[in-house]
Amino acid sequence: LPALASTALVLGGRSRPVPSEPLFLDYRRLLTTSGGVALATLCLTSLGFTDVIIVKHYFAPREAGLYGVASLAGKMLFWLVGFVPTIVRPRAARLAASGRPPLPVLLQAVGVVAVMAGSGLFVFSAFPSFVVGALAGTSFAAAAPLVFPYGVATVLLAALNSVVFYKLGLHRFDFVAPLTIVALGEIVAISLYHRSLISVVATLIGGNALGLAAALYRVNAPAMGIAKAHTGDAAA
Repeated sequence: LPALASTALVLGGRSRPVPSEPLFLDYRRLLTTSGGVALATLCLTSLGFTDVIIVKHYFAPREAGLYGVASLAGKMLFWLVGFVPTIVRPRAARLAASGRPPLPVLLQAVGVVAVMAGSGLFVFSAFPSFVVGALAGTSFAAAAPLVFPYGVATVLLAALNSVVFYKLGLHRFDFVAPLTIVALGEIVAISLYHRSLISVVATLIGGNALGLAAALYRVNAPAMGIAKAHTGDAAA
């Protein structure tokens, strides 16, 4: 409430009356954009969290607990770079609107993900037992072999997250259909092939890698439906 009140106060002091104009809504474009964003977000959520639910369903409580610890460690890497898409999307849209190529923004974002999350992967590889002990205690030490491979899966997901938000900023939804197939396929694959926890993680790595490849397809194609900004706006 204090944050909401302070935000309203600041924005209220800056608001200026503007001449009223008739509001035109392109409902077809609105539906396409909203549907694409919603489906992309659903796919990312599925790729990031459904595996834990499936493991809890098929494995014994102890094994599910070990997997949960590995998932918790992996999510640390994901949220470590969680700020990157929030920067990529508006920056890419602004560059495209001003007629400049937005691809360098994505390359910078992937670089940040690689450096920051890659540093975490090094820790996961060199000190998996320490990571497990710090998160859940020594009673979950058996989860140590899962930490690094699950971290790899999470870094792939973090890179995919950045690419998805980059394309959403450009109104590019060509990745949504293949990403949906990958997300559904991952659920089916884990449900059918779960001989061990490490096999589940291997499926997760493969699914996230395929999702990243699907999102990167035609990544340098022109933006869709973004009007070029005026020169003054671009300079600002």
